[in-house]
Amino acid sequence: MKKFYILALAVFAISAMADEDKVDYSLNIKAWSNSIHVEDRNTNVTTMNSVGPIVALTARKGDYFVSGSTMMPASYTYQTTWLKRRDTDVAFGYKYNQNLSLVAGYKNVSMTDGSQANWVEQHSGVYLGISGFKLLTEKAFAYGNLAYMPNMSNSGTSSVDVMNKGNFISYEYGAGYALTSSTQLTLGYRVQQVKFYNVTQSRDEKSTMQGLIFGVNVNF
Repeated sequence: MKKFYILALAVFAISAMADEDKVDYSLNIKAWSNSIHVEDRNTNVTTMNSVGPIVALTARKGDYFVSGSTMMPASYTYQTTWLKRRDTDVAFGYKYNQNLSLVAGYKNVSMTDGSQANWVEQHSGVYLGISGFKLLTEKAFAYGNLAYMPNMSNSGTSSVDVMNKGNFISYEYGAGYALTSSTQLTLGYRVQQVKFYNVTQSRDEKSTMQGLIFGVNVNF
């Protein structure tokens, strides 16, 4: 949440400086129905589906924007294993043209295993991304976004197993419909994948989250 508070301060700072230039805001609320698939040479399992609520706030001034989002704690189960995940993002972007925007941001992922005592991991790093938008009709549109983090750090229980820095990729694509000039609905599919090399176990490890995502966006 610390990063989200920093974003809120940045938004208020932009507002304070904008005496004449208009600052536009948007609130985006999404529900991501997803599961986690974990894979290494000894493991190939998929958790039960869970719904992760996502809240994002964006402030735009001209061609530039700043945004912050958080995925509220979502719980995943597999047999006797119980896992909780929470994400926080802060990003800065530039609208390259009417259809494409470039983004740079920081992401933190917190993982807690409720089936083991004091098992907590933190994964974080800087990512670069691109997002696209195209009108299909007067009210319908298609959208997509892609983000890549070449070096994702690992801390916490990594002291048990030594992990090399991994890489993270996230992409989402879908379609939307404008209910009014200020409110849009979206339906898409999101995939997030992180890969690490476990030095202690001498193995590659991969974790993939994916599933349908529904959203409501309000501009004000």
